[in-house]
Amino acid sequence: MGSLVTVTGVFTNPKNNDAKIDPDIVHITYEDPEGTETTKTYGDDVEVVKDATGEYHFNIDGSLVGIYYYRWWSTGTGQAAVENQFNVEQARAA
Repeated sequence: MGSLVTVTGVFTNPKNNDAKIDPDIVHITYEDPEGTETTKTYGDDVEVVKDATGEYHFNIDGSLVGIYYYRWWSTGTGQAAVENQFNVEQARAA
């Protein structure tokens, strides 16, 4: 527990052989196991990092046991969305 989980978002243009594209505005929304939802935006929140054209990452604090849901989404040019989840399990005793 207490680990950061890196999630990535990749945005492509299906009309151009899925070439990577930088949308006008990139967001990530995530929900922790307690149901708290948070949204971060690239350019406004330094935690949302652009790695290359169309490629972004964000670190989620996985300190709570349970399922985390996250959604990368964009608006304007390159509008898209994708959702995913990951599970944090109780650490085993040594």
